[in-house]
Amino acid sequence: MSDYDEAEEPSRPPRPQGGDPGASEPYEPFEDELAYVDSLDTDASGAEGSAVPKAAVAPETARPRATAVPELLGVEQRLDPDYVPAARLVGALTSLFLFGAALFGILIYWFASEQALWTKLAIAGGVTLIPLAAAILGYAWPPLEYRRTRWCVGEEGVEIKRGVVYRHIIFVPRTRIQHTDVSQGPIQRRFDLASFSVHTAGSHQPEITLDGVTHATALALRDHLLDSGVGDGA
Repeated sequence: MSDYDEAEEPSRPPRPQGGDPGASEPYEPFEDELAYVDSLDTDASGAEGSAVPKAAVAPETARPRATAVPELLGVEQRLDPDYVPAARLVGALTSLFLFGAALFGILIYWFASEQALWTKLAIAGGVTLIPLAAAILGYAWPPLEYRRTRWCVGEEGVEIKRGVVYRHIIFVPRTRIQHTDVSQGPIQRRFDLASFSVHTAGSHQPEITLDGVTHATALALRDHLLDSGVGDGA
């Protein structure tokens, strides 16, 4: 018995119905029939010349995987460079909002108050300093935070080092991680960034968030921790 007799022959697609069977026009096979003939000449491994039909490959139904992180394991990483312009944009928008609120308050105070002119000017100048200080801080702080932040993920957990004035080193053991979150705001989506949050159990800090990583990296970290058995610990 040949190999072809042992294999199950794929079902032949039906010929088109209708038309005159005795017509002299040549019959043109459909694409399904051409695929059927090709399957008889190709085996399951794709090698030509075999009479075994190819096995059908089911479509991938699992959740698409993010970029793998074996090269990141145990290696201290920086934030993404786009974190600086993204954070500065947030600071600029916050400063504009504060400036508008301060201007509105100054106008109301200016026309409603009966104090001396110099007093009004002094109060208006002091209030104006608030959005100005916010604008300066929003521009100068992100580069400092970028240079002072490091993170590292390994088989045993996640470690984050950050702090411009006061240095903080946070280590979350994998056994205490309950679940992880990946979130994106409007500005983060503009720069393809994301926030990676780790929710812990039995800690005074139940949620630890790492901002300034790419969206693909955040998804890869989430998948790595899930594959490592997040939620199995106490």
